Amino acid sequence: MKIFLTERKRNVFYLSLYVFFIYASLPFAPAVWRFIAWKLGKGASSIPFVLLSIVILSVFLYIFRFKKRSFPSYCAVAATGLLYFIGMLHVELPAEKLHFLEYAGVGYFSYRVYRDMKKRYMAAILTVVVISLFDEAIQYLLPNRVFEIRDIAVNIFGGILGLVIVKFSAKKE
Repeated sequence: MKIFLTERKRNVFYLSLYVFFIYASLPFAPAVWRFIAWKLGKGASSIPFVLLSIVILSVFLYIFRFKKRSFPSYCAVAATGLLYFIGMLHVELPAEKLHFLEYAGVGYFSYRVYRDMKKRYMAAILTVVVISLFDEAIQYLLPNRVFEIRDIAVNIFGGILGLVIVKFSAKKE
């Protein structure tokens, strides 16, 4: 038996699944990161930068191959990538740098949920804010995690930059 979902419901499911994995990883993330840092030593701090480079390069290739965008679109994606790198330089812990990429994904999936709405970007930003607040609230309740306003700001910044990439790589609106 096939289950038919509308595109919007499917996108809500993808966003929910993505957020579930973020929330489910909260109790284990510090231990996993300590293990990675122990195995890789100082090389562990370069993981977020490598992942960011792969994501930005993939977006460029995607836009170039399938979207045939204008030069300003490429410049906007490049500037967004630069903002990600600058933002990562201001975050001390390598694991926190991954929040930029993690919440870029939240921004992307949020956009997919609201892309048929007029105020899709505002709705997506509000969703990023709410998910980030719940993320930090869960961390407040966990004995091995802490609530930090700065993390909320990093998450929101990552989500907004993810939406900027979506803006310049999505179909014309």
